[in-house]
Amino acid sequence: MVILGLFLVILVLPAMVIPKNMALGERPYKVVLEAFLAAALGILFVFILTAASGMGLGEQLAMAMKETVEWMVADERILNHPLFSGRSATEIQGQLISTYTVIINSLPGTLLVLAALSSYFEYILIAKIGSKGPKEIRKLPHFRSFSWPRQGIWGWLAIFIASWIFSKDFEIGALVLSNVNVLMEFYFVVQGAAVVFFFGHQKKWPGWVPPLAVLVLSVPRISRIFLFILGVTDLVLNLRDRMERPVV
Repeated sequence: MVILGLFLVILVLPAMVIPKNMALGERPYKVVLEAFLAAALGILFVFILTAASGMGLGEQLAMAMKETVEWMVADERILNHPLFSGRSATEIQGQLISTYTVIINSLPGTLLVLAALSSYFEYILIAKIGSKGPKEIRKLPHFRSFSWPRQGIWGWLAIFIASWIFSKDFEIGALVLSNVNVLMEFYFVVQGAAVVFFFGHQKKWPGWVPPLAVLVLSVPRISRIFLFILGVTDLVLNLRDRMERPVV
C-alpha cells in the first residue's frame, strides 16, 4: 500500500506543479526541477509518515521479502529451477537475501530517479497537450543538447569520497553510499544518453533508434557502465563539441 502511495506521489505531484509553473513562463528545465523537488518532498513525507507509525518502510519491506524468500526456498519447484541448479537451499536463501537487501537499501535513490524521469516526461506530455491551445507553451530543448554543469563531476566525486569514508565508520554509511551510487550513476548515464542522441542526430539515424539504443544500453549493468563512462568523458573532454568541429 505504501509503495502504491509513493508511485502516486511520483506521478501526481509533478503533474500538479508543471502546469502552474509552465503558465508563469518559467524556463522548461526550471519547471522540471521544481516538479522533481515537489515529488522528492512528497517521497520524504511518506517515509516520515511511515516511520512515525512505528516501523519504517525499509523494515516493512525487509519483513515482507524475508517471508517471500522463506516461502521460495521451501518450494521444491523453485529449488530445482535451472537458475539455482547445484546450490543448496541455504545458498539460494543467502543469494536472495543479499539481492533484496541491496534493492531495499537503494530504494530512496531509486525513487528519486523515478521522480526525475516522471517530471521530465510529464513536462513533455503536458507541453504537447498545451501546445494545441491558444497560448504559447515553452517546450524542452532537444535532449541531444542536454548537459549537466561540468563542475558536477567534481561535486559528485567529493560526495562519493565523503560517503565512502562515512560508510567505513558508521553503520548507516553503507545505506548512504548505496543511494549516492544510484544517483551518481543516473547523473552520468543521462549525460551519456544525451551523447548517444547527439551522435544519432549527427549520423542521421531514424528518430526511434537513439531512444531504443539508450533503453537497451541502460538495462544490462555492463552496457550501463558504458553510458556512465561516455557521460563522464563528455563532461571532461566536451565530446559533442569535438564531434561538431569540421575535419580539416
